[in-house]
Amino acid sequence: MSRFEETLTLSVTAGRAWAALADIGRIAEWNPGVVTSHRLDSGEVGTGARRRCELGGGAYLEEAVARFAPGREISFVITATNLPLASAEIHFRVAARDGGCAVTVAPEYRVQCGIVGRLADPLLVRPAYRHGMRRLLAGLKAHLEGMPGR
Repeated sequence: MSRFEETLTLSVTAGRAWAALADIGRIAEWNPGVVTSHRLDSGEVGTGARRRCELGGGAYLEEAVARFAPGREISFVITATNLPLASAEIHFRVAARDGGCAVTVAPEYRVQCGIVGRLADPLLVRPAYRHGMRRLLAGLKAHLEGMPGR
């Protein structure tokens, strides 16, 4: 398994950041890497809630909430995708900070294709994945800091 972590400080409350992360069907509103997104189920968000994200170019992923600690942490496991991932779990954490909050994203993943995938990970996959997670955090920041009621 490969893992990395990215953190960004936002000048909004932890509650506002948490609300955006927990509104799982609307990630396309602030993640520039997601073209469209929607819930695959209904009801309250919690462990087992599911969403589908279209990433463009025919790429997609479906995720289910694997861990849900309201106000603090939400994790997703990828249940279906056409990306070259054998498995992936993406953890989000929110923590209050003076004047705002910190949001951390920490993917854990395994690339397909055995030894070729393991060799490609540090050279190709991880840099692209890390770039995508940085864009995700920057999109969340821009979305929330540009909204009234910070």
